Amino acid sequence: MTYARNTTVSAIRTRNEIEETLERYRDDGFAYATQGNPATVIFATENRRISLDVPGPATSLGWMS
Repeated sequence: MTYARNTTVSAIRTRNEIEETLERYRDDGFAYATQGNPATVIFATENRRISLDVPGPATSLGWMS
């Protein structure tokens, strides 16, 4: 089963929601990388840098065109 295959949420909306959520919790920075598998979301908060690998091809996540 392809992750989020039937979603109607655009990639831009998803990225914006992530950024807005992180800003709400006073993040110090945000980045994402979509080349290869997995995609990666990186953010900094309270003097810590967090990196999350999102499994599945970035194209199936809608983060790459």
